[in-house]
Amino acid sequence: MNLTIKGGFQVKLGAVGQGDAKDLVTSSAVKDLLSQVSSRPEFKLAQSKLEFRLLERDGQAYLQLKERNWASKFKSALGIGSEARSEQRLAAMQAINSRYGLGLNKLSDQDSAGLAQARAFVNDKAVRLANLHQTQEAGQTWLGAGDERTHDQVLDMIAAVHQSAADGEVQGSPHALAGLFDKKIYGTLTRANVSVDNGVLKVGGRYQGKDAGENLETVVKFVEDQSGIGRADARFKPLLRNLMRNDHFLFAAKTNDALSMALTAKFGAGAMSLDMSGQNQISFDPKNQNFKISQSCEGTVLLGPAFESNPGAFKSAQGIRSEQSFELNIAALSSESLNVNASVQNLQHRDIYT
Repeated sequence: MNLTIKGGFQVKLGAVGQGDAKDLVTSSAVKDLLSQVSSRPEFKLAQSKLEFRLLERDGQAYLQLKERNWASKFKSALGIGSEARSEQRLAAMQAINSRYGLGLNKLSDQDSAGLAQARAFVNDKAVRLANLHQTQEAGQTWLGAGDERTHDQVLDMIAAVHQSAADGEVQGSPHALAGLFDKKIYGTLTRANVSVDNGVLKVGGRYQGKDAGENLETVVKFVEDQSGIGRADARFKPLLRNLMRNDHFLFAAKTNDALSMALTAKFGAGAMSLDMSGQNQISFDPKNQNFKISQSCEGTVLLGPAFESNPGAFKSAQGIRSEQSFELNIAALSSESLNVNASVQNLQHRDIYT
């Protein structure tokens, strides 16, 4: 395939028709251009001077990756064609941003793009996208050994879940026990399966259509029976709330956020979960007066935008399972101002990529 033009490379995308040229940009077109640069030493050395442009000519759309030649620089000095070049740069970056899910939201608000921004885009994003394609072709998984969450990252996630769940009182519920729970946790318990099995409270899994009031009663009675603190005791409400704020829905959401950040840091493209689901299991150790929270979530993560309306997007699915367990003491849980990070005991965690 000969993609060479003066000063760089060009891919013909096809007829524009009634649509927008940006809709014709595919990740394969970007890959073709980047592979040309990688295979040509003279262009690899000139990479810092390259820019993407998206233009139309005779009803056809073209994506270019090239260096400005002397004629273009001369015209620019005279103010000729500079507006068109700026629009072409911006259109190319917007299309590539959309195809790879780069999350560069400010690009959509711009009317033009300067040469410095276009070159920075190539030297930051495009280089990482080239690496991403090479990794894909080598059959390597996107995340694996060495990419697992660190101890501190897990602690930060536990704190973030706990804080996010602490969102105030339930309003307008017909259930008498609703006021003992945060709004977000109450919402979880109305749509999750809740059961007690051999002294273990399980929240999550396949929903069995139980009444919300029955789920609330199951949780409250479990905490009463295990802790020895009744629901009428002033310590019970903060104990229950602090325990249940370790929510499996929020844990799954925060896990997906962590995955997206890890993928962005490694490849420059974000991720989106397709079917991430989680479960909590809570048990009690009477000897240490500790509740043990065991959490897991699993699903498929898609690298790049996961929209069927986004044809040509780079997509690579990866299975993920995250597990963690930790303990919290009754005395700490009964505090109205629990510092969950400082109170976590016996933290264990594992991330599995498939």
